[in-house]
Amino acid sequence: MYKRLKRLITSDVKLIKDTCWYDSVEKIDGFKFYTKRPFSNSYQWHAVIGLEYTYEILSLIQDGIKNKRKAILIEIQSGWGRERVYIWRGSFKKAEKQIFEMIKELQQQY
Repeated sequence: MYKRLKRLITSDVKLIKDTCWYDSVEKIDGFKFYTKRPFSNSYQWHAVIGLEYTYEILSLIQDGIKNKRKAILIEIQSGWGRERVYIWRGSFKKAEKQIFEMIKELQQQY
């Protein structure tokens, strides 16, 4: 019961990599976040973010950690329209770690 209550109270984020095949080699082409707000059981999906925005999003997350913000907002303009993605304070460190891991994979890939 405690695990269920903890999962309900805390926020969560997962970075999902979008890949493509180039010359029979799978390479990372973009990424998206799978986020959950505190006191909710539902997760939020959104469109793929291009790799050119990786460092901008990383700097937003680091600014949120530094200034102790409640959440950061990422707006994505895609074919589906404008999407708003929130990453909540409890998930900042996890999102930052996942982006750094993706950057390491990208450096090995190219």
